[in-house]
Amino acid sequence: MALLGMFIDDEYLPEYGTLVLIDAYRGGDPEPPAGGEQLNPGALDVLGGGTVAIGGFGWLHGDACDGYHRVALELHDGPPPPERAPWTDVAETSYLSHSGFVGLTFLTGGMITEGLELGGPGAYRVRVCSRPAQDEGKLWRLQFWAAEADVPRWFARQQRNYDLMSWFTSDLVMTAAWSELTGRRWRLPELAEWLLVEPSVVREAFELTADKGSVTVVGDLSGQFALTTNPPKQPAYTSGVSQLPEPGAPWDSPGYRPPAGLPPLAGILAEDGTLTRWREGEPVTWPTVPAPRRAMETPHGVLVFAAETTVLLRPDGELLGLGKELLPGTARLDREGRWLTVEEHHIGRQSYRRRHHVDLADGSRRMEWLPEYEWPTGPISLPDSRSGLILTIEAQDRLVLTGPGGLRRELWLPGTARLAPGAAGLYTTSSGPPALTWYDLAEADPSGVVRWLPKRTWPDHGLVWETPDQVVLPLDPYAATRIEARFLRVGLRTGRYEAVPGDGGLLVEPWFTVD
Repeated sequence: MALLGMFIDDEYLPEYGTLVLIDAYRGGDPEPPAGGEQLNPGALDVLGGGTVAIGGFGWLHGDACDGYHRVALELHDGPPPPERAPWTDVAETSYLSHSGFVGLTFLTGGMITEGLELGGPGAYRVRVCSRPAQDEGKLWRLQFWAAEADVPRWFARQQRNYDLMSWFTSDLVMTAAWSELTGRRWRLPELAEWLLVEPSVVREAFELTADKGSVTVVGDLSGQFALTTNPPKQPAYTSGVSQLPEPGAPWDSPGYRPPAGLPPLAGILAEDGTLTRWREGEPVTWPTVPAPRRAMETPHGVLVFAAETTVLLRPDGELLGLGKELLPGTARLDREGRWLTVEEHHIGRQSYRRRHHVDLADGSRRMEWLPEYEWPTGPISLPDSRSGLILTIEAQDRLVLTGPGGLRRELWLPGTARLAPGAAGLYTTSSGPPALTWYDLAEADPSGVVRWLPKRTWPDHGLVWETPDQVVLPLDPYAATRIEARFLRVGLRTGRYEAVPGDGGLLVEPWFTVD
C-alpha cells in the first residue's frame, strides 16, 4: 500500500477537549446521501469525540486533552497495515467528504486554509490512532483511504469497560447512525466485539440511550437486531420573536427593482482566481491565484489574499508573490497606498507576534517583532488611515472623534457605530431586518438615516466601500433573484440603490483617497 499525501500540524490546540476535522467549503449546498441525514454535523446527541473518535458527513471529532497536539493526516491508496501498538487508542470510522479536502479546525468554528487533499468527494475510511505525547497533549495519526461506507470499529482502548459511560454512548450512537445508513444488522456479542467492550457495557449503554430516545433497537437483543437513531428533541418555546419584521422602503413595495448601475468599480474575483474588471463597459480578465479570501485595489495593482499565498497583480499583468503568512483580516494600506501592513499572530509552543511591512512599489519588505498581545482594558480606538482620524468608543452611547490639528469631537451615538473609510460618516449594521444606518459627519448633530436592504441580506458579510459614502454588497440568492443581480450598490448619503452586474464572486475593494 502506498502513501499518497500527508499533512502535519505540530501545534494543534483543541478547544473543549475535542479534536475537530472538517471538510473545506467549496461552494454549493452539500447534502448527505439519501438515508444519511443523521450523519450531518450536530444532528445527533453525541459528546465530544466519544472515547476515541467519531465521524459523519464532513466532520470528525477526536477525544483530546489539554495542551498542544501533534496531528498527522495521511491519504493511502488502500487500508494501511494494522497499527495497534504502540498506540493506546485506535478506531476506524467511515467519513463522507463533500469537498475532497479536509483540515483541522475548532468547535467554535474557523476557516480551513491548510489540510489534506483526498482526491475528490466521496466515501472514505479513516483510521484514528492516538497516544499521549512525552511532553504535552497527544500524538495523532489519521489515515484516510477511499472505501464504501461501513460502521465504525474500535481496535484499542485505554480502558475496555469505560468508566465514562456518557462518552461511550456517543460511540454507540454513531455506530447506530452508520448502521442505519448501511443497513447493518447485529447480534450482541458481535456488536460488543466491534465496540471493544463487554456485552454488559453495551446493554447498559442501550438503557441510557433508550432513556434519552437517541438510539432505538429494532428486534430482540437475544437474537438479531437493527439500530436506528433519533435527533435530539428541541425545547418548545412559548414566547419570543417568531418572525423578523420586513425591511422598509423601497423594499416593502411589491415588485420593486432598483435601476441598473455600473459594474463593480474595482472588479470581481472568481473562485478559480480569475479577476474581471470593466474597461469602457467591456469585461477584461486576468488570472491570479485560486481560492481568494480578500482582494484590495492599490495604486500599484490588485492585492489578492488566497488560501495558499498572497500576490500582487500589477497593471501590466505581472504576478508578484508576497508569501503565505500575510493574513487578510489584519491587512491595511497607508494613506498613499504604497505600504501594506499585516500583523501575524502565531499561537503555539513558541508563540509570537510580528508585523510585516511590504513596499508594493518594489516588493521589498521589513518586519518588526511585537510584544505578547494584551487584551485592552480601556476605551477602544479605531483609526482610519485615509483621513488620519481616530474614533474612540468611550462608553456605550458616547464616541469621541480625534484627528490632526487638535480635532476633538464628541458624538452621542451608539457604541456599535464604526467610522466609514475616509471619515465622511459613521455607520451601523442590522440583520433583523437588514439595514445600514448612516450618520453623516457633515451634520452638526448627526441623527442617522436608515438605508433598508432586501430581505435575507447580511450587511456584515462582504460589504465593500467604493467611496466614502457608497457601498456594494453581495446578495443572498433569494434577494438576488428578486432584483435580478448578484450585487447591490447603496448610496448612504443619497439613498440611491443600483443593481450591480456580475456573476458573483469576491468583490475587489476599490482604492480611493480623501483630502
